[in-house]
Amino acid sequence: MTAASAAPAFVSTDLYRIVQRYQTPEDIETTQSAYEFAAKAHADVRRKSGELYIHHPLEVARILADLHMDVDTLCAALLHDVIEDTEYSKEYITEHFGLVVAELVDGVTKLAGNHFTSRTEAAEASFQKMMIAMTQDYRVVLIKLADRLHNMRTLGSMPAEKKRRIANETLQIHAPLARKMGINMLRKELQTLCLMHLHPWRYEILRKSAAANISHNRTTYDRILNDITEALRSQQVESSVFLWEKNLYRIYEDAQKFKSNKYLSNESDGIEIRVLVDKTPECYLALGAVHQLYSPKTGKFKDFIAARKAYGYQALQTELITYERQLLKVEIQTKQMYQVSQYGVTSHFRYPNSMTATDFSKTYLDRWIKQVADINKANGSPSEFMEDITSDLFLQDIQVYTPRGDIRTLPRGSTPIDFAYEIHTDLGNSCSYAVVDNRRAPLSTPLKNGATVRIYKGENARPQPNWLNFVATGKARAAIRHWINNRKDGEFIALGKKLLNEALMPYHADISTIQPDQLKGTLSTLKLKDADDLYSHIAQGDHCAKLLARRLVDEDSLLKVSEDDADQPIPIKGTEGLAVELQSCCYPIPGDIIVAQLEKGHGLAIHRADCKNLDKSDTRPLKISWSKHQDQTYPAALSIEASNRVGALSSVSNTLHNLEINTEEMHISGDNDTKTFFLVIEVLDTEHLRNVAKKLQELDLVLAVTRPH
Repeated sequence: MTAASAAPAFVSTDLYRIVQRYQTPEDIETTQSAYEFAAKAHADVRRKSGELYIHHPLEVARILADLHMDVDTLCAALLHDVIEDTEYSKEYITEHFGLVVAELVDGVTKLAGNHFTSRTEAAEASFQKMMIAMTQDYRVVLIKLADRLHNMRTLGSMPAEKKRRIANETLQIHAPLARKMGINMLRKELQTLCLMHLHPWRYEILRKSAAANISHNRTTYDRILNDITEALRSQQVESSVFLWEKNLYRIYEDAQKFKSNKYLSNESDGIEIRVLVDKTPECYLALGAVHQLYSPKTGKFKDFIAARKAYGYQALQTELITYERQLLKVEIQTKQMYQVSQYGVTSHFRYPNSMTATDFSKTYLDRWIKQVADINKANGSPSEFMEDITSDLFLQDIQVYTPRGDIRTLPRGSTPIDFAYEIHTDLGNSCSYAVVDNRRAPLSTPLKNGATVRIYKGENARPQPNWLNFVATGKARAAIRHWINNRKDGEFIALGKKLLNEALMPYHADISTIQPDQLKGTLSTLKLKDADDLYSHIAQGDHCAKLLARRLVDEDSLLKVSEDDADQPIPIKGTEGLAVELQSCCYPIPGDIIVAQLEKGHGLAIHRADCKNLDKSDTRPLKISWSKHQDQTYPAALSIEASNRVGALSSVSNTLHNLEINTEEMHISGDNDTKTFFLVIEVLDTEHLRNVAKKLQELDLVLAVTRPH
């Protein structure tokens, strides 16, 4: 076997040279065993580039060794493709390397694609599997990130279409995951590589522009660095001051956001400098020194030391104007703060002697892992799980306060609903209203950083489907969807039972009198698991209640049923929930003659009998009637035509207020002479609505009050 076709000896690898610095001899021996086994398992297999496949897991392990990860993580990195690509099983790895390593390898192993109908479906299920494994051991994600980083570094041999697909997936999932872990050095490289593969020409322009900018301004930059260093030395502060390498992907993002080519010049983004000191008080001394050197920009100072970011990031950030009128962005940190900002949850592996006992990045990660576990419990499908998780990954964080002063970290754009679910799922499910900074606020209000939020529960408050339109967190979205789906199931069962009982009434029978064998045979024929499944299918329009009633009654001795008995109306309240919906095209209320249409997957849609939208449907309406003893309010529409004069709107509003009528919705249209107010108000029944209309008609400026069809 030639040298080119054989795996390199372990002692000749970069991985060996790195682990020698921090691993014990026993751990080095274990790492070597994993490497040699991986080389054997992948023997003679080559990558698209032509190199031996073993170089890939070797590089993945080296990336993690740079972070000084433990021996189990390195072994799992070396073996991460063994279960997926070779005949060796998880049990074999457990026997030879232990259960921890086997679980880590299994966590990053993709699910077999032949069980899925599409690549997207397989990817969503594999993502869910990996994230569930992460809830048990977050090192699963670290291995996956290192795996993706090396794949991105070696993407050049792939076809252009595959490059774009992998790069887009990396931007959507892996780079945000790296940020969630606080590993910004890894996130930055992933984003840069994605830009290089997605937009190679634009990347090259930015790279050359950045290099040319540094070369052209080297003398100025060196003077600025020297001036800051000397100013700090005069304050007896030892520091490390250096020019920060810009993130080209962020520059490109800004250019896309503002649609201005000037951002591609790399100059308008300013000079970025890092200042590292030894102790926290010295950060503030350094801030004073740079503010004395250059003119600070008003409103551009941020103190993330006193109010650290959620994942542990701490720094003082300020912007200044230099003597040459250049923008200067300065970030001041202690060396430990810098280490945490770059390496996140892995910083205590890489710098074990310099980390404090309280690891904020790990605390933040633990909180997020719990949210992932909660989302997984609430979701029914991999696609919904992936949607909810990725919605969290992309958003920036804010910090808000409970009434007791406890801090809660939420994505930017979160609402009081998100806050309630962050506290507890039960609080979110019973949230009635919110008070933000001592003022009552709509539940859809976006929360601001630093806000204090108090949630009030309501005895009859329940999650609403429209909450899904404005909540920001995956946890809230998953909990709302879970509650709605569970409620729908129960309501569909109840509605289906009612429809079947009504269909059985003409035969002088009901569900309780159906022979068990007859029911069992019907369920078997329809391939349904139980009676509840049957009721749910009836309510959702999959099966006809009348036909099923005929089948469930002994067909050989069917009773003669009169047409009048066979077409009795079904009584409804209109408040049965999501399975019975009063339609907003006609706003039916008690007292109206009503009909219903059984809409597939939605239940009963209730219309007024004269509703114009009924003509558009091919299905025959069901006869229904209002149940007796209605005591709740219903939405009803009124159209008010009034003269366009001062006081017209206030007179209408005051009248409704005096009648104790709640207005849910109002739209105003018209011309210079007349205005039309379209109102949706809450009333008890048609008589109540007529009384309201009569009072409105008596107003001087009101010309006509009608009820839209």
